[in-house]
Amino acid sequence: FQNKTYEGLNFDRQYQSYFPLAAAIRKNGSETTIPITSLRPGDRIVIRNNEIIPADAVVMKGRAQIDYSFVTGESHPKLKEVGELVFAGGKHVGSTVELEAIKDVSESKLVQLWNDFGSSEKSRSRLLTLSTTIGKHFTTAILTLAALTGLFWLVVDSTRLLDAVTAILIVACPCALALA
Repeated sequence: FQNKTYEGLNFDRQYQSYFPLAAAIRKNGSETTIPITSLRPGDRIVIRNNEIIPADAVVMKGRAQIDYSFVTGESHPKLKEVGELVFAGGKHVGSTVELEAIKDVSESKLVQLWNDFGSSEKSRSRLLTLSTTIGKHFTTAILTLAALTGLFWLVVDSTRLLDAVTAILIVACPCALALA
């Protein structure tokens, strides 16, 4: 169950996993469905209630209520009038609207954000590996220092042993937590 939940929340997938497979476009007065990979700037996209906007576009007909919660986390839909820009990844809530694509799907703002997020994950992974390596050595050094301090105070004055060892561990703890 945990693995299934993780797979559902996992962002290792490509952006296409969250986009519709096809889009309805209006050409020469008739409506047809094409794969979103075939969507080009200038195509008139017909978006109905609860459909995802596949590409950055401009509202041409109707009033769009765009829910960007998947992209930004903002839960309130944004009202977009004719001539206003809407971004890919938003979900339209309301009556049918017509949009004109201004970019290919692969050039949309959401895809750029998605790709930037993926590249920062790789650098974060390298940082975590370095942090883990340093953290192991740091923890070993602190525990060794605490043990040596304990041995020293055991011989010199055993009443100070607990205070000295505890002080070392308390002072070092924030550093160990930061590394962890």
